[in-house]
Amino acid sequence: MTTNPQMKTKNLDYYLKLRYTLVLVPEEDGWGALAMELPGCIGAGASIEEALATLDEAKRVWFEYRLEEGEYIPEPLEDPHALINQWLPLHIKRG
Repeated sequence: MTTNPQMKTKNLDYYLKLRYTLVLVPEEDGWGALAMELPGCIGAGASIEEALATLDEAKRVWFEYRLEEGEYIPEPLEDPHALINQWLPLHIKRG
């Protein structure tokens, strides 16, 4: 477990207000949504709105767990395009 000393001043509301890089992925039966900077934090739904709503709930649970455990929580990237450009070609090749 990696502890983040700044987490004492940053609470759940702080992290929920940050704008993370969101990626929507069309699926056979709806949509997937993920926050690129938050490993394992995903949502899914029949519509884009539903996928984003489940992602919002997943982010809340993800942040709550990390805060309780004192684990590191990354903040949004300044240049999310760099991450997306690296990730997207790999995802497309697998599809």
